[in-house]
Amino acid sequence: MIRKIIHIDEEKCNGCGLCAEACHEGAIDMVDGKAKLVREHFCDGLGDCLPNCPTGAITFEEREAPAYDEAAVVCKELRKLPLRIVVNSSHCLSMRRKRPVDVYVAGRLLRSQGTAGF
Repeated sequence: MIRKIIHIDEEKCNGCGLCAEACHEGAIDMVDGKAKLVREHFCDGLGDCLPNCPTGAITFEEREAPAYDEAAVVCKELRKLPLRIVVNSSHCLSMRRKRPVDVYVAGRLLRSQGTAGF
């Protein structure tokens, strides 16, 4: 699908990591001292990372990219909690209940834990 997504210019990136910290979805990682969009399906296209870049290395572009996958982002955040969570067929499952965790309920749980972005 064609959608709005960020582009990181490696030439301009100074490796400060502020964009990776600002990305609530976890789409950006630091690789070899440079910011990289490593999980395109985690990028929501809202650009929370843009104003944090001191060199202007991050811009928006319209291009072919996988759709934003909110459920995958929620599952990633749930793994940080003390609960044991596993991923099966893109559904988060509780180890105790073996039932899918509703994304809305998971979001409320993350907000109650003070997790950024939720």
